[in-house]
Amino acid sequence: MELQQELQKWLDAGTAVLGLLVPLSERNTALGAIARSGQHKSLPTYSLEGMQFRRVNPDGSWGEANVNVNFDCPLRMLDFLFEAPNGIYVVDNFQMLMLDAPDWHSRERTWALVSRILALRNHFAALPGKRYLVLLSSLEKKMPMDLARAIPQLQFTLPDLTKIGQFLHEFLPTQLFGSELGGIDVEAVAQNSRSLSLEEIKEGLRLWQGQVFGNFTLVEAMQRYRRQKLSESGVLFQPPRHLNDFGGLDNLKRATERVKFGFSSAAQRYGLAKPKGWLLVGPPGTGKTHAAAVCAHRLGFELALVDTGSLVAAGVSYLQRLLRRVDACSSVVLYFDEFDKLFAGSQPGSGQVNAEILGVLLTWLQDKQSDVFTIATLNRLRVLPPELTRAGRFDRIFYVGFPTAMERWHICKLHAARFDSRYVGEHDPLTMEEKQRWVDETLNCTGAEIAHIVQQAAIARAAALVEANSDAPIELQLEDLLAQRRQLTPLYVRDCDRILAMENSVRGIAEPASIEDNSCFAPALTTFWGEPMESVL
Repeated sequence: MELQQELQKWLDAGTAVLGLLVPLSERNTALGAIARSGQHKSLPTYSLEGMQFRRVNPDGSWGEANVNVNFDCPLRMLDFLFEAPNGIYVVDNFQMLMLDAPDWHSRERTWALVSRILALRNHFAALPGKRYLVLLSSLEKKMPMDLARAIPQLQFTLPDLTKIGQFLHEFLPTQLFGSELGGIDVEAVAQNSRSLSLEEIKEGLRLWQGQVFGNFTLVEAMQRYRRQKLSESGVLFQPPRHLNDFGGLDNLKRATERVKFGFSSAAQRYGLAKPKGWLLVGPPGTGKTHAAAVCAHRLGFELALVDTGSLVAAGVSYLQRLLRRVDACSSVVLYFDEFDKLFAGSQPGSGQVNAEILGVLLTWLQDKQSDVFTIATLNRLRVLPPELTRAGRFDRIFYVGFPTAMERWHICKLHAARFDSRYVGEHDPLTMEEKQRWVDETLNCTGAEIAHIVQQAAIARAAALVEANSDAPIELQLEDLLAQRRQLTPLYVRDCDRILAMENSVRGIAEPASIEDNSCFAPALTTFWGEPMESVL
């Protein structure tokens, strides 16, 4: 009904040629809305099928082929419309009439089609209320720029949670359960149908009724179906789940609590703007990705993972579909990994694509009103265009560097607890001297490297137990950990120059994700000659 009202508004305003962007699954819904808008103006609606115009019924189905004219090319079809009977004419899948090949003949044909459509617009405008042209197309391909600037475009919007709930209350009893809902939690079904169109929801319900999902409940089936449809749109969703905390990064943890408040109803009562997102900058392996997942967990949001490589390859239409789906979800952390790769310009001819992606991102970040929090991780801040790093796009920029001494111990303890119960909670088997030796030996190791050391130590200890035919539990001693540390060459050693360049490039720009280490493990301040600073003071 909302689409029909929008169409009527445009047609009543005298819009002779209108572009309508809809997902393929909603094609019949859109045709039905156009046909009902035609009824409102006492005009028939015809849609191009092959090279013939066929009557469209108010429910979106085909009627009789009342315009019995066949065309052998798109230009003759458009020429026919100059003398066609009064009505609304829909050219379905319009962009497919354009040729993708970048040769002169395809460009000439595209320009001829655009020129003919603009001429039709002027011709129809001289016949107010009698003839209209609707260019119906999917979101997969862009409309030619000259045409997009000349005609208005109406985009199909996904239903919000209220509309989904209303639809389910009407559809479920009549289509699936007779007059009874059979104890179905309609609100839970609606929550797990967010970001789907009504036609997609119908398809999911029918698949569940046909037991395509096996013995899953309706709520579980819609969860699986929704994730499948979202993955087809280029985004992998992970629901809120229990995650191990990350060691250290206390400034990041505090900032997460501020974000949580920013999305609360209390903040909205004060008219505060909803949080937009963060940039997390730092060397590989310092915990940026895990920190994003834990932030999503703390917020109680789903985590939406974007494949940056696919985004570069597929271009701006991919991003537009993705953002459209994510906005409809709400309560989502949208996570871009290796964000700087979008703007590195390493591929020939990627400049125009990257510029279009940048434009879409800037507009979306600036105007976003949904409960979507964006976290983008990257290694090189200076690669990003300055428009993305200015105030108003991302709320804060954090530098996630090498863990401090206390953080190195916390990370070790978190991972060791997976294998050795003595490290769980407040307890651990190491003395203070052993802990100090550990943090000294792991200076300039990343969190990922520490996790690898602990895991390899557990593997070695487990192998020794199996060889000794022992079923004793794994007990990780300091020497087990240090033995694996000696087998590792840290990233800092292998690529020191680039690591230091990353750190220097964000000085004065990014906030530290970790607080200053004042723990007992922190190295003492010394003079240039190695003397304790206290003795000098």
